[in-house]
Amino acid sequence: MSLPVCDRPICWIDVETTGLDPQDHDIIEFAGIREDTGRTLHMKIWPERPENAHPQALEVTGYSIDAWEEAGAVSMADAIPQIATFLHDTILGGQNVSFDENFIKAAIKTYEVETRIGYHKLDTVTLALVHLRPLGIRSVSLHTVCQVLGISNRGEHTAMADVRRARAVYRSLLDPSPPMLEFWRRRIADLNAQED
Repeated sequence: MSLPVCDRPICWIDVETTGLDPQDHDIIEFAGIREDTGRTLHMKIWPERPENAHPQALEVTGYSIDAWEEAGAVSMADAIPQIATFLHDTILGGQNVSFDENFIKAAIKTYEVETRIGYHKLDTVTLALVHLRPLGIRSVSLHTVCQVLGISNRGEHTAMADVRRARAVYRSLLDPSPPMLEFWRRRIADLNAQED
């Protein structure tokens, strides 16, 4: 029996991958933070189909055999049961979280791991659109949203840094005060002026 949706904790997640298609590409890093306990799970994962990896994806994520070896990377066969247990009966949260969910669910299906991941999600892109688009933001990429909100982009495109940034975006956008909205409006205007 699964938990009622109102009893499910948010679990902030991010995956780094070797490309954009879960049928052809692999998860090479997973990070998660459970909102209820603060517990984290972070692991580097060896790609199963390195021949399919997109060179730009590897460059963005900083993938190298040496770096993954040094970080103690594990196989997906070892990683996915831990990930499935960590995510069981949670609401997935993150930046463009459906992307991460699709890769995780593809791995769960491949390895026939038992878990329950519901269809409710909390996406920081939606929150950014609701709160920042009326203020004039032109992009709701995590990088731009963090710039506007004053959240550091240090370590971007590493799974744990991106999880922490998405969680910080959520907390900032949850219930902004009028002075904060005005401050963000000025930041957005400055960013837009730099682009023009």
